[in-house]
Amino acid sequence: MQQYHSLEQLELESSCVTIGVFDGIHLGHKKVIESMLAYAKNQQIPSVVITFSPHPAYVLGKMQHPQNLLDADIKTALIASLGVDYLITIPFTTTFAAIEAEQFVTQLSQKLNMKTLVTGQDFALGKDQRGKTSVLQSLSHQLQFALHQIPEVDNAGNRISSTYIRKLIADGRIGEANHLLGRYYHFSGAIVDGDHRGRQFGYPTANLIPDKDRLLPKFGVYATFVHCQGRILPAITNVGYRPTFNQDELNVTIETFILDFQETIYSQPMDLYFAAFIRPEMKFSSSDLLYKQIDQDILKTREILADAKQEKNLFIGSTGVLS
Repeated sequence: MQQYHSLEQLELESSCVTIGVFDGIHLGHKKVIESMLAYAKNQQIPSVVITFSPHPAYVLGKMQHPQNLLDADIKTALIASLGVDYLITIPFTTTFAAIEAEQFVTQLSQKLNMKTLVTGQDFALGKDQRGKTSVLQSLSHQLQFALHQIPEVDNAGNRISSTYIRKLIADGRIGEANHLLGRYYHFSGAIVDGDHRGRQFGYPTANLIPDKDRLLPKFGVYATFVHCQGRILPAITNVGYRPTFNQDELNVTIETFILDFQETIYSQPMDLYFAAFIRPEMKFSSSDLLYKQIDQDILKTREILADAKQEKNLFIGSTGVLS
């Protein structure tokens, strides 16, 4: 897959295009992109995905801070894994947001010789999102391209949206979010050294510093999997600021205890996958009470993970689906 950051960088004799933020590459997004790929294959023309960064809702003040469902490199890897020919990631600014839909679609027609445009059913683009279905239909006749709008729904016919998935994750409803994503919600990063407090009680943790632009799950304890050193391993994870030991609510950490694992893995890369929410983060009156609770949490985690699905397509890493 070839990557660009501007329409000016690419000229094609013909193309089949889809446009969207595609944050999360959830099942609805995959349906749209795969439909676009099918039209491109049928016409024997190149496929193009156009997306934006940072998230338009953040730039336009509709989102107080970035709440991305995916790291940028993994989003790119997932799009590439679907078989897309070209990815154009346009920097989203207030200046770009002021472009009218007609002007932007005309640019697509001129620079990419767009023959087919595939979008989600409720897609809109351009200034104030005025480029809705009626405008796109008019432009398709004027500029002579085919327009196909694909419903972004799950198997039960329910609409899938990144906004709804964010709400599920923020509420700790991680299982429902995973269902709509089509994989486990996950974080990647290098393991950092912590304060070793857990090690004193027999629970050494692998700690990740969360990306400030990523959406954190609800603070609490989760049954998780980790991918480290080429293995998928069961684990239990706490997301939050550890109120039993810490009063700084801004000092958020992701601490993971890998079950039945004794190796030292500081500074090594790790992928962390959230399988199920166990309980909210709590403040305990003593460390002894905390670690008694952790014993119970571990028992519950083992039960949950024993029944959890472990198909490869549910796990993604920095290069896409794990091999």
